[in-house]
Amino acid sequence: MTNFRGFIAIDIEISPKLIELTNNIKNTGANLKLVESENIHITIKVLADTEEKLIDEIEKIIIKSIKNISSFSIKLQGTGVFPNENYIKVIWVGIKNTEKVVIISKKIDEELSKLGFKREKRGFSPHLTIARVKSAKNK
Repeated sequence: MTNFRGFIAIDIEISPKLIELTNNIKNTGANLKLVESENIHITIKVLADTEEKLIDEIEKIIIKSIKNISSFSIKLQGTGVFPNENYIKVIWVGIKNTEKVVIISKKIDEELSKLGFKREKRGFSPHLTIARVKSAKNK
């Protein structure tokens, strides 16, 4: 049986302001890895090791979960770090008006649990990961 490590995400259009922000972060000299602009997204669910035979079922769950959700825009607002300012591993950009993203996430999480995927224990915090910190150099 073949497995893959996957995730479910919402692709977004990258704004000039976001590109400017990532360039400013890059120019700090901090030891980090920027997420390439074409790979910036909102992660809805990390699937971890998943059997390929489940792909069709996962696709049906995604389609079912967004069926009654009308299109929407997101607005970026603020920046932050995970897990905290004393130990930065991820730099992120926040999202304003997250109601529909949260609804989609909850529906997908609930439906995937029926296929044996673990439900999320932490609250869902929609954001864009823009960099991963490698070390404390120039933090």
